[in-house]
Amino acid sequence: MLTAPASYAQSRLWFLDQYEPDTSLYNIGRAFRLRGVPNIGALEWALGEVIRRHETLRTTFLAPSGEPLQAIASPAGFELPVTDLRGAPRGGVDEAAREWLDREQWRPYDLASGPLFRAGLLRLSDEESWLSLAMHHIVSDEWSLQILNRELTALYAARCAGAPSPLPELTLQYRDYDVWQRGWLAAGALKEQLEYWRGRLAGAPAVLELPTDQPRPSVQTHNGAEQNARFPMEILSGLQTICRSAHASPFMGALSCWAILLHRLSQQDEVVIGTPIANRQRVEWEDLIGFFVNTLPLRVDLRGNPTFLEALGRVRSMALEAYDHQDLPFERLVEELRPERSLSYSPVFQTMFRLRTVPLTPLALQGVEVTPLLFSSPVTRWELSASLAGSPEGLEAHLFYNTGLFSAASASRLLDALHNLLKAVVSSPNERVGSLDILSSDQRRQVLVSWNPPRFDLPCDLVHTRFASLAERNPTAPAITARDVVMTYAMLNARANRLAHFLMRHGVGPEKLVGVCMEACPEQVVALLGILKAGAAFVPIDPQFPDERLRYLLADSACVVVLTQAALEGRVRSVAHGLERPPVLLSLDTAASLLESESNQNPDTGVGPEDLAYVLYTSGSTGKPKGVMIEHRNLSSYLAWINSELTPDGQPQMPFTTRLSFDACLKQVLGPLVCGRDVWLVPPETITDAPRLIAELRTRHPSAFSGVPTLWKSLLDAMEADPSLAHGPGLTHAFLGGELLDSDTVRRSRRLLPQLTMWNIYGPTETTPNAAAGRLADDGLVPVGRPIANARLYILDRNLQPVLPGHPGELFIGGAGVGRGYWQRPGLTAERFVADPFCTEPGQRLYRTGDRCRHLADGRIEFLGRADYQVKLRGYRIELGEIEHALRDCAGVKDAVAVLQDEPGKEKRLAAYVVFADARPPERQELLDRLHKTLPSYMVPAQFVLLRELPRLPSGKVDRQALLRLEVSEVAAATCAAPSSHTESLIAQIWQDLLQLERVDVNESFFDLGGHSLLAMQVVARLRHALGVTVPLRTLFQHPTVAGLARAIDQMAAARSGRNDAG
Repeated sequence: MLTAPASYAQSRLWFLDQYEPDTSLYNIGRAFRLRGVPNIGALEWALGEVIRRHETLRTTFLAPSGEPLQAIASPAGFELPVTDLRGAPRGGVDEAAREWLDREQWRPYDLASGPLFRAGLLRLSDEESWLSLAMHHIVSDEWSLQILNRELTALYAARCAGAPSPLPELTLQYRDYDVWQRGWLAAGALKEQLEYWRGRLAGAPAVLELPTDQPRPSVQTHNGAEQNARFPMEILSGLQTICRSAHASPFMGALSCWAILLHRLSQQDEVVIGTPIANRQRVEWEDLIGFFVNTLPLRVDLRGNPTFLEALGRVRSMALEAYDHQDLPFERLVEELRPERSLSYSPVFQTMFRLRTVPLTPLALQGVEVTPLLFSSPVTRWELSASLAGSPEGLEAHLFYNTGLFSAASASRLLDALHNLLKAVVSSPNERVGSLDILSSDQRRQVLVSWNPPRFDLPCDLVHTRFASLAERNPTAPAITARDVVMTYAMLNARANRLAHFLMRHGVGPEKLVGVCMEACPEQVVALLGILKAGAAFVPIDPQFPDERLRYLLADSACVVVLTQAALEGRVRSVAHGLERPPVLLSLDTAASLLESESNQNPDTGVGPEDLAYVLYTSGSTGKPKGVMIEHRNLSSYLAWINSELTPDGQPQMPFTTRLSFDACLKQVLGPLVCGRDVWLVPPETITDAPRLIAELRTRHPSAFSGVPTLWKSLLDAMEADPSLAHGPGLTHAFLGGELLDSDTVRRSRRLLPQLTMWNIYGPTETTPNAAAGRLADDGLVPVGRPIANARLYILDRNLQPVLPGHPGELFIGGAGVGRGYWQRPGLTAERFVADPFCTEPGQRLYRTGDRCRHLADGRIEFLGRADYQVKLRGYRIELGEIEHALRDCAGVKDAVAVLQDEPGKEKRLAAYVVFADARPPERQELLDRLHKTLPSYMVPAQFVLLRELPRLPSGKVDRQALLRLEVSEVAAATCAAPSSHTESLIAQIWQDLLQLERVDVNESFFDLGGHSLLAMQVVARLRHALGVTVPLRTLFQHPTVAGLARAIDQMAAARSGRNDAG
């Protein structure tokens, strides 16, 4: 037996086999259907002769010192295994044949014992046989399969004719190639090649962030499937024509299309794509079977939204450079780059692409008709890969995908998108890549038209005129009910009219702003109607806001008048002191005598649908609130939908439980007044007392809770604490919105209130205030529903192009609810309110929400999180919501918020604010252990802050800025944490020896300290020698610190000891 060092490529595959043994991931092979009677003796001899000629087919791999060696056996006779099904019952032959082929092709190999090449023949009948040729990638590649076909053809023919082998003896073997490659790299080529690739890949994205059906697991899986399609010949010929005119190869053109598709799906300007290259530049290697193929990581730059031809030019230049530097083994490059290690994805790239331009060498066996036998791989090495090949019928496309990430339906959509993109490129090569259509015409019609409701007319009288007409028809009907106070429509109309005339005498009119700084009370309702009747717009000013915010709102809005209450007037006056134009203050609860002399007739202001109805301030990204301008037509359309769809004829009734500064209150305070119902006022102390609020809700039937999920959860908590609260009449509906509604809350609600009808309601303030709503089905999903009447919702990419159905994008809202813009902020208005490219009606605009959403299969919309909660950390794009979801699944955690801490002079890091559910807060290590099971390491927070509750805004939403301002005490890490146990000391010593370090911090990662895959194997070998235990390589990757690895080893030892004791 000969031994020789394993090549760089072989060492990499050997390492991967040690890391994940008993896998079929690197099985390659071919299978053929033979019609006729093969000469089995000739076939057996031909196969044996191929094995004799090529040492790699007689090679296994040993690692006596932790590094792999090729062990090359002497030639020996070969016996072809033959399985005979000719006598089997016909009904089961097909299934048995497929099972045989699966075993032959996908049975794992043992690299140490071999053989690493196997052939088998299956006799199905006297006239039909199947031939399987399979091997491990460590001894072969795609080129080698061509050689195998060619040599088998020649040798079989010679044997059948009784002639000797026609093939010349090989003068070199694969081990000679390895000697040459190492010598060539050592002679200086290595440095030059490394410098090129380091520069080329510096700053490249570490992960291709494709939208997936399932989150990327903490440990990568390789279950795979394949989908195929054939694209018309005109696509192939058209692409070839474009490439010829651009002096580019068809591969460069096809790669450009694949990169553009990935760019459009991921919204990443740069993508890194792997592609195989034969790596047989020297003629002496062309006839050898062996693992020569190299992989080139091609970084495609699509920044600036180039045209396709410009993108093709960039790809051409990049590819030509890469070809000039193709000799560096990819395995060596990974070692040098030292990308951040993660068990959840492959380093450098996660997608492959290849274009086959040369036809496969056929296998020909004299006297037998041979045709390829197709079979699918149950595994895939990459998350997503594409293979294209020209054929007489057109362009054959094969898409291989990881089934742990993508569904079959998504894979089918991706193939369709590639087809659509290729058609667009061929027809419009000068189009910019961001505008090339990746949707079919049917898909485009579906997402733009079919999934938006048809436009229809709603009764959209102005709120105050509609109310006035109802007051005239039903003057004695109750308009406001508060404790023992009932105000009729006639009384409310008269009081609102007097206030309106007063305001008009003080310069109030259309487009003027009047502040309302009051707690919920009948006078607050009078204030809103009075302002609208005066033709002005109301500005909610929450008295719970701090003085500084109140002063900003008063100054920014320049309110002419502020309506308030006697108890608040002094504070408002103090806050407004010193303003350039201080407002007139009027306390409505003490102003009856002042207003008594005003007319109680409906005023005529001439205000129209396009005049302002209100300005509501919301949080601004700059830290300063911004005022959202809503017109009468927006408000009227919204209330018409409320009273036609959500609460037809005012049923069910809902109490006024939200603050005026939160626009969800509009359905509670103005909705009833335009359909003849009463505003149901409840005492403030009732709203914050869950049992009392439940009791209040049960006083009317049917009734509905309307508010944020946080407040609803407090009601559920109360019902769980006192089950009697869950029983009784009244409460039939829950309208929840304003923040994320999670599936656990829905499940709790259904369990406690089985007859409850639940709605998820969505919409930003800028769209008055709801744009989508949906009654929740009992399917476990919590979508935000469908567009409400006269709203149009589009999920678009950053180029305002529709994304594929089911893929995430930013939600844009158009239609009747889109407000005018931001008060005195024309720049921000232009940024957030953009022209509607899908509407032929002039002047129509879309509001860009900043929310990431996607369509479900039936057209409902699923909210995925805020775009600004998607952060970048060390090159990784991270969804904070995914971390929060994982935290909430941890034992003892009631709620959680994740943030990215980015302080000047400090490294960015993830922090988690955790609300604990039990008396004993969860330990940091408990959280870490749980998160490491479900999240990639780069998504695990570096800091955990335990809280009893999260800070919230008056609306009930989490105040994330307040979290960042919290003063948090942290435990400072020691300069270098020393080993504290025998196992830790032993591991630390091994690391110090291998990494040539004086000392090792037990909390630092092996890979951060300079370790790589081959050194990891030596760690495992030394641990086996020192401790007498076999530590799986995967364990080191899962626990890459001394402390973590020691803990894992001690747990393994304890478990083994327990089994021995039990035995």
